[in-house]
Amino acid sequence: MVDNLNAILRCCIAKVRRWPVPPNWTAGEWMQEVAAHGAAAGYEACCHFDPARGADPAVFLTSRVMGRVLTRYRQEWCFATRFAPWTENSGEDTAPRSSQDLDENLRDAVRRLPAADRWLVSQIVWHDRDQRDLALELGISQPAVSKRYKRIVERLREVSRPI
Repeated sequence: MVDNLNAILRCCIAKVRRWPVPPNWTAGEWMQEVAAHGAAAGYEACCHFDPARGADPAVFLTSRVMGRVLTRYRQEWCFATRFAPWTENSGEDTAPRSSQDLDENLRDAVRRLPAADRWLVSQIVWHDRDQRDLALELGISQPAVSKRYKRIVERLREVSRPI
């Protein structure tokens, strides 16, 4: 199965090369990022593959690798569209806030979150944990974790909106 992993990674990376490179990345750096996430997902998939379920190993690996890479791609574009420098509005004299002000406001907002919400955000964002795993750990459903996370993110977005 591990023998197939390198071929599958090359195939997945070839597909990703056709996607537009996210802002703030060079093509080479982005491909290194994709390769790293793909390799990590492939390794995890090899560890979690259960031949007793009757799944095709190549399909299983490909879906896991492409799923992780697509998630990373979406995260990068979401970040880029959310935190890109604001352009001047037509006719308005309001200048955008500096990124340092936004960073401070966001840090303050995260600090003000209840401990449980801070923990959930840190697990999803910084530790790249799956919502399904967190739901099992918390003893709630995955949609409940998703809804809670979306509510937290929306509160944090309110803080970082331009004046």
